[in-house]
Amino acid sequence: MSQQDAVAALSERLLIAAYKGQAENVVQLINKGAKVAVTKHGRTPLHLAANKGHLAVVQILLKAGCDLDVQDDGDQTALHRAAVVGNTEVISALTQEGCALDRQDKDGNTALHEASWHGFSQSVKLLVKAGANVLAKNKAGNTALHLACQNSHSQSTRVLLLGGSRADLKNNVGEQHWLLSCSLCPSP
Repeated sequence: MSQQDAVAALSERLLIAAYKGQAENVVQLINKGAKVAVTKHGRTPLHLAANKGHLAVVQILLKAGCDLDVQDDGDQTALHRAAVVGNTEVISALTQEGCALDRQDKDGNTALHEASWHGFSQSVKLLVKAGANVLAKNKAGNTALHLACQNSHSQSTRVLLLGGSRADLKNNVGEQHWLLSCSLCPSP
């Protein structure tokens, strides 16, 4: 086996270890020379560990110098992947390391949009406190507040309003936050 093949094999094993949360294996593989490989969807070990909530692995990868802001094929970062599942510990670790808070994916969504859409109010709170832009709009013109209201996530809505979001903003089809909220309420 050539040196290049050996490194490729180690790198593939690093992806698997990160996905499974095998912190000790991750350390060993990095020490043996594993390089950052990507999945067929462009996800790095950091994306995988962040999405699975493997905080210890995330911390090891950050200490090893993994790029915080690498985007996958959908233009999502590790922060997006943590926000999609509401993992506050990983979100906190990534924001403390200085990741880009307002990086947009292929649909224009930031991590704050993702956390708001899914109703993870503690994640929303962390992102707002870290300085995420509460007025950022995705490609449909929706702010995080639009998405929280659309899905009846009252706690996330409250956090966003207290964090400076504006209820008067319209999306690309002219909908305002309060209209989205009212459209979900049952008629009397």
